[in-house]
Amino acid sequence: MLQVPDQKTRALLDLADFFETLDPTLYDQASYHNPKTGARCICGWQNFRTGHPKDDHESASAALGLNRTTANTLFRSEAGEKIIRRSWLFGNVTEKPTASDAAACLRHLAVSGELPPEW
Repeated sequence: MLQVPDQKTRALLDLADFFETLDPTLYDQASYHNPKTGARCICGWQNFRTGHPKDDHESASAALGLNRTTANTLFRSEAGEKIIRRSWLFGNVTEKPTASDAAACLRHLAVSGELPPEW
């Protein structure tokens, strides 16, 4: 039998859908809101979409149904930076997460209740 997602799951999936269609230049996990570029992080976009223009971590957490620990990890500015070990020649390369990475992270959280280990 098909189950109807609860409010938390719907909120996370709705935000994931938003990131899948977002212009990639408008996502930057390291910036709550960059007025020059318009880019925002996950928390910034969640609050913008719900009418909370200030950097309001608690409103975004509540709207997504997240506990403090999960929200802190999801919203932190260095979250999602991926270290890729290419070879001894290139060393470690750090890549910033993309809007697609944010969407995948939110979908994983919605389905499993946990952040993906690489986030």
